[in-house]
Amino acid sequence: MVERLVEIIAMTLVLALVVTIILGIVIAIEVFNFLNNFGVAEIGPSRAIAFATVAGVLFLGLHWIYRRYREFQNYS
Repeated sequence: MVERLVEIIAMTLVLALVVTIILGIVIAIEVFNFLNNFGVAEIGPSRAIAFATVAGVLFLGLHWIYRRYREFQNYS
């Protein structure tokens, strides 16, 4: 019962992370376009996109490691 609840929460967090990354990329591009209209932005949205991607990959990697650890505990 508790394991199923943890799994549902983890999947919800993964889905929320994916949506957050997509929204972060869209917002970064929109902010860049807004600042570019005034000649302020010299660096494109690539840093924000790279940061969002790295954060997502790290989170998913840690989630995968946690899942394997829980499976190992269940078999022990």
